[in-house]
Amino acid sequence: TLESGIIPVGWTGPWMVSNEQAYDGSYSLKAPQGQTTQADKTIVFTNDGILVFYFYLKRTWFTSVPRLEIYVDNVLVETYSEDGTNWRQGVISNISSTSAGTPR
Repeated sequence: TLESGIIPVGWTGPWMVSNEQAYDGSYSLKAPQGQTTQADKTIVFTNDGILVFYFYLKRTWFTSVPRLEIYVDNVLVETYSEDGTNWRQGVISNISSTSAGTPR
């Protein structure tokens, strides 16, 4: 698991586990600096409802404005951009139990 310092099973992409900054616990996933990356995690929803998560986007002097895109059933449903704040909460409403969600 992430809290053991290991990338969780099912995540793909060139991300790394970092203990530099975490929303809760000791670790978070971190993209390599200055690189455009994609991390995929398919989540199968067993009940209708909402998806709540926390994210932190940080711009460095040599990168464009970072963004997080959330796809449900391969359809872009939300895009978050770096806004100068620290950790933020993301909420995706009206998730169907037949949906599969993927953050990118």
